[in-house]
Amino acid sequence: LALVDGTSVYVFGLVLAVFLVALSAGAGASRVLARRAGANALAASLALSGLVLAASLPVWDRLPDLFVAAGPMVPAWWEREVVRGLVAALAIGLPAVCMGMTFPLVLAALSPRADRGARIGVATAVNTLASMAGSLLAGFVLLPALGSQRACGAIALAYATTALFVPAPRKRLVGGLALGACLFILAVPRWDVARLSSGANVYFERQPAQGRVIWIDEDLHGGVVTVTRVGDVTTLWTNGKYQGDTGWQMTPQRGFADFPAMFVPRFGRALVVGLGTGVTVQETARYPFERIDVAELSPGIVKAARLFFGGVNGGILDDPRVHVRLEDGRNLLVVEKDRYDLITVELTSIWFSGAANLYNKEFYEVAAAKLTEGGVLSQWIQLHHTTLRDVASQMATARAVFRHAAFFIRGQGVLVLSAEPLRAHPDADLGDLVLADETMDDFIADACERDGVARESLISTDDNLRLEYATPRSNVPSAAAVVNVLEAHRSPEVAARLRAR
Repeated sequence: LALVDGTSVYVFGLVLAVFLVALSAGAGASRVLARRAGANALAASLALSGLVLAASLPVWDRLPDLFVAAGPMVPAWWEREVVRGLVAALAIGLPAVCMGMTFPLVLAALSPRADRGARIGVATAVNTLASMAGSLLAGFVLLPALGSQRACGAIALAYATTALFVPAPRKRLVGGLALGACLFILAVPRWDVARLSSGANVYFERQPAQGRVIWIDEDLHGGVVTVTRVGDVTTLWTNGKYQGDTGWQMTPQRGFADFPAMFVPRFGRALVVGLGTGVTVQETARYPFERIDVAELSPGIVKAARLFFGGVNGGILDDPRVHVRLEDGRNLLVVEKDRYDLITVELTSIWFSGAANLYNKEFYEVAAAKLTEGGVLSQWIQLHHTTLRDVASQMATARAVFRHAAFFIRGQGVLVLSAEPLRAHPDADLGDLVLADETMDDFIADACERDGVARESLISTDDNLRLEYATPRSNVPSAAAVVNVLEAHRSPEVAARLRAR
């Protein structure tokens, strides 16, 4: 559902709510089934769960079309979240209702026994432990081995098969339901991966032509990673969201390394958080760093960077200075003992659930503690589908820890931070510099005055998660463009001061 419905914190809440409500409805429906089917109820509930789950599979790769169809009618954020909830209900509602019937029927079957208290306790404990084991099995075994569609088919088959071993007077009825589930699993065509990963849920419109899907990888950590090709342009996507390509995005990807490198006082160790296509790592390696660590959470992205983007990243993953760590960037900084001269963060959109952890005050405190004296931290700042307040919030949060900052725009926004005054190298190109120190403070102050809020209220922390919840609400067509306002604060004197320091 992360691929189909989105990955914001709100979507996770909606999916969980739909699943729990459906389970609850199933518990209520179990009484109706018990009255109608009698002693066959438990076996029938298992067989129905397998049948309905199998029958829902053909719906999945059609769900992205609903976002495109609804787009013109739901311009507001809350309206779009309603659509996401309805899509989640279409995908998992009926299967979850059927699954919700099973456990109450198990308890009902145990209730006539004299030792029902002990047996219900055992059944509850087994149910809880098996649910935990099932989560681990699905995430670490079924999903990597089979992929989403085949894993769902395997689970449906397990339900249908289990039904055959439950005592039931009307075995023919139960067997018919189980057979129907098996036939559905065999008959369902393979999902159209291009449609499934189209990312229509992002902006409720058709994304630019993705071309042919040439590779797909699923794992528990990164979700679904796809690589597409149109002509000679190869593009990387995660969960239907654009991540980088071999075309127009090359310049911004290099900028994530070039901008902070202008201010690095020494070239010892560097850390790149987020591998993407590997172009930023390659650009970082153009500077004389002795060691470059790469923190990437998704094994699929590492595979894609090596298999399909070696032509643009120069096979950088084979560079002996480069060390890839399959680890969350913030966690790596927490446990890493050595310090870095440069840390550059190139993540997906901040409204992805979990991404804001690298834009909260506590992250900046961790990063500041792991920088050498004069070391530099660099971050991507999203300038599209956002608001002035959210951009100001990201800057204010960073400035709550780092005394000195510079902001560049080259297709994308790049924020450069340091505890020490930023001093550009003599040959540095500062043509894309927009804000620095006091002019950044002016922009933040103007944003606060415009919205009538205090600067402290913009700071996002692990306790209030302001950016985690604010940025998805801005990802709508009505969100104001911020580039013109940022450019209005540009001052020619800023670049001169950075050179003179």
